[in-house]
Amino acid sequence: MQRDSDGSSHSRVTYRIVLIRTFQELFRRLPVSFYLLLAIIVMLLLGVNGFRDLDDPRRLAFSLTVFLVFFGAVVYRAMIDGVDIARKHLREEGSLMKDVFERDDFAETLHERVKASEQKNHSAEESDDSSQSSSIEG
Repeated sequence: MQRDSDGSSHSRVTYRIVLIRTFQELFRRLPVSFYLLLAIIVMLLLGVNGFRDLDDPRRLAFSLTVFLVFFGAVVYRAMIDGVDIARKHLREEGSLMKDVFERDDFAETLHERVKASEQKNHSAEESDDSSQSSSIEG
């Protein structure tokens, strides 16, 4: 801790510390799928060597097996993430609908608006019917 000229103490925070804390917080919030995307790029770059010597069938089979297992794990994780996203969406949508429709003022306002709309449509239909009947008579 350092002391200012007025005698108060404060901790000195540098830009480097702020930057490090920011990146730590950012990486803590990133989903697993982000890291899997990075792993796919690394796997493709490192896996190129396995397909250079196509005369050795064992090496080719090993490389294909490793790729198949890795990408199978990625697809499995992607499906789990998709299901989690769908569950979260449905849960939030259900709670939103519950919150909105349980409010008394919303229900009353909605009822009044629907009633006014029905009356407006009914009066418009009657005026259309009367204008059509007058044009048929003329």
